[in-house]
Amino acid sequence: MYLPTVHHLLIKNQRILKVNRNPLFFDFLSFFIFTCYVVTLDTINVKANSTSISCLLYTSIAHMANDGNFLLYSLLIVYYSKSLGLGIAFLGIGPIAVNLISGVLTGPIGLYAQRSGRIGTLIAIGIMLEGVSAVMFSLPFFYLGLSYWFIFTAAGILGIGQAFYHPLGASLLNTTYGTNKAPRYLGINGSMGSIGRAIFPLIIGGVVLLFGYGRGIQVVGIIALAFSLVIYAGLREFNSVKKMSSSGPRNASQKVSLGKYRSFIYYFTAVVFLRSAFYLGTTTYLADYVTSIINSPFLTTVILTVAFIPPIIGQPIFGNMVIKKGGRFVNLLTGYFSVLAFALFMLTNNEYLLTVLLGAYAFVAFTGFPVMLGYVGQKVPKEILPFSNSLVWGIGNTIGSSAGVGLMVLLISFESLALSFWVMILVGLISIVAFQFGPRKAREPEDIEY
Repeated sequence: MYLPTVHHLLIKNQRILKVNRNPLFFDFLSFFIFTCYVVTLDTINVKANSTSISCLLYTSIAHMANDGNFLLYSLLIVYYSKSLGLGIAFLGIGPIAVNLISGVLTGPIGLYAQRSGRIGTLIAIGIMLEGVSAVMFSLPFFYLGLSYWFIFTAAGILGIGQAFYHPLGASLLNTTYGTNKAPRYLGINGSMGSIGRAIFPLIIGGVVLLFGYGRGIQVVGIIALAFSLVIYAGLREFNSVKKMSSSGPRNASQKVSLGKYRSFIYYFTAVVFLRSAFYLGTTTYLADYVTSIINSPFLTTVILTVAFIPPIIGQPIFGNMVIKKGGRFVNLLTGYFSVLAFALFMLTNNEYLLTVLLGAYAFVAFTGFPVMLGYVGQKVPKEILPFSNSLVWGIGNTIGSSAGVGLMVLLISFESLALSFWVMILVGLISIVAFQFGPRKAREPEDIEY
């Protein structure tokens, strides 16, 4: 992807950047001040005026931290290969392992959250594990002989940590705001995740240049651990899903199980699996493809950076649309439009059109949090929402993304990158056609809240 390219340029120009540290220092300082500000708010008990605003605030912090930490290992591959001389091919196993571990564990974690109701605490635990993984990722810079052991252990811990936030955060927001309003707040929350992906590479690069490789990565881990304490403090007093659901229209003795919702959830998970394979399979190799077209790694970095800004505003827009038009309509719209935008992207060599079309693709493609999980919230009751979200996000999105990367690795071994992209476009088209003609109903009419 394009982010390792940025960090390769940082490493290449490290001596120059060390002379003038002020810009990167203030990036880190402002981030640290923001963290301290949120901690202070909680410490002095100056909380939001309502639990709903508090929920959005602390889950947004969690989403930003979670999605920022997701990029940590991919960025470290550059440092490990350039600084320590470790094999990049072997290191490439790690990201796939992170996704697979996260996808497999999301279901059991969601089921446990559904039964225990400790969603806020579990979200904080996930971020804490990501902080622990960052500290362990720093150890190869001190103990080179044990590098691979530390790296893959840390990758495993990161994968476990990544299994928590998305299904649990979506469940908490759906429970707090209700089906009628939740997609709007899922969109706002999702945009914070996009901001996390945008600023964390700068923060990681900044602390590495300030403190060195090992100490810098440890600082990243400490920041994540601080975030986990803030999130725990902010979410620990929220009612569990179990307690909230018992006050709803159903009798306390009436138990809701996956039952009649199973076929819908399984089918939608399969659709999301194919769509996510298309999204991440293509995104992973975008930098290589764009560079082959315009012959400029630097311009490629600029194009990809600009193109991935639209999802920040796209998620709230599509979250609102899920409320007004329904999740099924918005899933169809974003699905078909993403396939069309990427197909048009493949038909041009002009750098301006490449940027515009790639931005249009990113605008609709990376909206899964409010669009996919907002739709699930409209179709299943909140009693089974944590587990339902876990299946859709863990198996569908996370493992589907890994499958997409694996399919691309297989395709480019035999065919050109361009032809491989066209095959992935076909996968994306199949996913959205299958969704259009798949099952529509999951709830009984009296269960739907509109």
